[in-house]
Amino acid sequence: MCPTGRFDGTSFQGSNCALPDSKDEFIASYSESVAKLLRSEMSSDEFKPARVINGIYEQRDDGKYMMRLRIVASKISCDQLRLVSCVAKRHNAEHIHLTSRQTIQIHGIQVADTPEMMGIFADAGLGMMGGGGDGVRNIAVSPFSGTSPCELFDTAPYAVEMTRVLLNQKENYKLPRKFKIAFAGSDMDFEPVSIADIGFLAAVENGEPGFRVYGGGGLGAKPRMADLVLPWIPCKDCIRAAEAMRRFFHANGDRKNRSAARLRFVFERIGKDAAISAFREIYSECVEEGVPECRIVPLINPNPIRPDSPSHLPDFFEGLAFWTQRDNNLVSVRMAVPFGIISPDDAEKLADIAGQFSENADLRTSQKQDFILKNVRIERLSQLSRSLESLEIDRLRRSPSVSMTVCTGASVCRLGACDSRSTAMECSKALESAGIPREIIEDADIRISGCPNNCARHSLAGIGFSGIVKNIDGHRVPFYKCFINFGASYPRTELNSEIGVIPADSLPDFLLRLLSTFVSERMPEELLSTFIQRQGKQRICDMLSEFSATQRCD
Repeated sequence: MCPTGRFDGTSFQGSNCALPDSKDEFIASYSESVAKLLRSEMSSDEFKPARVINGIYEQRDDGKYMMRLRIVASKISCDQLRLVSCVAKRHNAEHIHLTSRQTIQIHGIQVADTPEMMGIFADAGLGMMGGGGDGVRNIAVSPFSGTSPCELFDTAPYAVEMTRVLLNQKENYKLPRKFKIAFAGSDMDFEPVSIADIGFLAAVENGEPGFRVYGGGGLGAKPRMADLVLPWIPCKDCIRAAEAMRRFFHANGDRKNRSAARLRFVFERIGKDAAISAFREIYSECVEEGVPECRIVPLINPNPIRPDSPSHLPDFFEGLAFWTQRDNNLVSVRMAVPFGIISPDDAEKLADIAGQFSENADLRTSQKQDFILKNVRIERLSQLSRSLESLEIDRLRRSPSVSMTVCTGASVCRLGACDSRSTAMECSKALESAGIPREIIEDADIRISGCPNNCARHSLAGIGFSGIVKNIDGHRVPFYKCFINFGASYPRTELNSEIGVIPADSLPDFLLRLLSTFVSERMPEELLSTFIQRQGKQRICDMLSEFSATQRCD
């Protein structure tokens, strides 16, 4: 039964609740701003700061809004997901969207409904504070944290504790620009750390668990890989390091030019060495002045493994993608959500199914816009597969679409240049019709962003595309920049390369040509990344040129 007002949230006590102590003040202040807007006592421009800091954004259709929920350490309980579904249905939401930042967005709602929704979600441990604007965003962590055979120790508890601490500091809502943090338990999960404003990679030195600390990374139109800013710190100092980077950003960030306000531009402007030196000085000050330590005791994996093949690639059973956990009798299963879009009805059914098959009765959000169901007994995969057939999205389980990362695009987002979802669907149809094997599409790591803002993280894709618009004979025509990874398959330690521009209508044909060539010419068990390295940049560019594309093979 969907609640009609505030409630005590006792049924949600087992979830990763990390809300600021001042959440009621946030909600009251925001509710007052909405009331003023509806009474025409506040303009839309005046209202914008109040909604954006709480993760509420205008959509392309006038009068419709999106609200973003912070999913702490990627974990959402089945009860919480049922509540999200219920509230979304009651307020006639268009759909629920899983983002590449591991948050959940509810699309197509009315601004008048948002205060009540905000209060209900907060009572259930689902915060929106800091979900947008110039503050600390959702902290990224592997959805496999705690069960991965590769990780050194579980980093999720550190993400929970850091969220709790940082959201209770008011200065963290008034930074020069957004501030992104990531944790990784092994270098196989390095990607989010490599593009974070500050990232923490698990490392053990002389038997003591700790972190290698990276900083100054980020995506957007001008992406930058993070630098190693501290070679190692003990686990207890991770919050001190985050506080030091926040202070460095606060002191040096550009508050006048928003297009150059992210932390990575500070590293570029003053130079890598100067930035690292200044950060380390502030870090030492944080230690000396007694910034609180992190009290989490690490849950160490006694026998981490280094896989012979990329651990990001799943096995398959009846169309289900799954990964073996440390306990070989348990697996983590991808609950495929094509392009991250799921209806409220499907979300409710999925919560019920997850409760039946997971020993934890929760789900994890992934950076590939899916849910991960952990701790499923391997002998129950067939039964789980049949249960998922009740979902509308399950008809696409074997479709290439579930292996692509795609942003919302111009159909929804006001910043979108191209309709990335429609483009991705055409690509999916072309690959499926040609019979390109699912394993190859998974390995290709296709990511499509509707604009240069990199929401699909195309700059780290195996094959990435970024939407732009060209003026041709007085008409606005959609195109995509094409990016190819010519380096290692995984983990990614460098940005991919832009090789040219292709008309949106030709993109599916180019993608099909590239993957078909790989299927016919690959060596036994060769990965796509190895094949592309072997072929060389010029041959890939030559393929692109066949589809009326502008090349960049210099």
